[in-house]
Amino acid sequence: MNESNPLEVLEGVTVEDVSGLSKVSGLPYECYITIPKGDVAPLFKVLESLSKVTNDMYGKSVYVEADAKNIIFRYNNDPYLFECRVDNYTQKPMKGFCISISNFRKLFNSVNSNLILVQEGGLLNVCLGDNLIFVETSAFEAKEYDFKFAECSESLDLAYCRGFLKDFVSLMSSSNNVAEKNVICKGGVSYFNAGAVMGKARSFFGDHSIVVSKVVLDAIVHLSEGCKSGMLLHLEGSEMTLEFSKFARLRCPVITDEAVFQQFMSPLFLQSFESRSSVLISNEALVQLLTVVNVMDFYTSFVKLDFGRKELQVTTYLREGAPKVYSFPYFEGELEPTSLNVAIPLVMSVLSKTNLETKYSTVGGNLIVELPDVTYCVRSNS
Repeated sequence: MNESNPLEVLEGVTVEDVSGLSKVSGLPYECYITIPKGDVAPLFKVLESLSKVTNDMYGKSVYVEADAKNIIFRYNNDPYLFECRVDNYTQKPMKGFCISISNFRKLFNSVNSNLILVQEGGLLNVCLGDNLIFVETSAFEAKEYDFKFAECSESLDLAYCRGFLKDFVSLMSSSNNVAEKNVICKGGVSYFNAGAVMGKARSFFGDHSIVVSKVVLDAIVHLSEGCKSGMLLHLEGSEMTLEFSKFARLRCPVITDEAVFQQFMSPLFLQSFESRSSVLISNEALVQLLTVVNVMDFYTSFVKLDFGRKELQVTTYLREGAPKVYSFPYFEGELEPTSLNVAIPLVMSVLSKTNLETKYSTVGGNLIVELPDVTYCVRSNS
């Protein structure tokens, strides 16, 4: 060390490093791990999504073990397999144990920042202050968590998935029909059809022809948000494996049956996005108008959109009194006159994704909202 610079030993040490040291000091136990709540936030979101499709004990539980480098979480709800790794700040190994997802979350909810788990005498405890509180674990067969993942080599656009896949999944929630909560990928394009609203975008999963369920999509959205760098894919038959920058891996079923694509992708569905012309208006002003109308209880929840040749007229309806009409001239473009009625909350969920480049058009009496990367279709109620 340079005696003239006593701080030289701290070169390259980050705030996170110092924080990590504080998490492991001063505990007199031989076998313990400390898990920051922030490190496992994506983990719980994924587990809650995947565990919705089972009542099996293994499907409602998570396996935890630690080596000197990582704390490893494994989940087996075959054909859904999941693994997540976070840093082991204590660098102390811990034998594997199985705990219900519900109880594990309750433990994290009971602490302010870090959950400290201690193994003593073959029992698991949570450390709260100077006390060790017994935690019940579940019996398990080690072979159930000794699964392997295929090597992933196909790179996906992580930033694109973080943004637009999340929007797709959000808009799917407008439907209560499970059959409508899927993303259909074919010909380099991803589609969804949630009944009242539909979407089309560059494929999130390369050139593969697959149908991915919302259960899996929810997990992918949460993991992409916690992923720091690359997102990789491997597809074999109807089984997809995804890797999120060594942080997590997920194996899940997908649909590849051609008959399913024919059912989803009818000519009428594909024609819903084929607008011939579009217009540009003051998108911000339109959003502001609908935002105000949507929150005021003296308005109804529907508006009428009249696209003329030179302007858009928006008719809002009072619960008592005459309707109010607002005009938005086109900055560019021209449309054939078309009228449609839309639910404000639904159209607002789409307009919340828009920007200054957003263009509007109509096809078959439905509203088309065109963004640079995504096109949405909002069905008229009339």
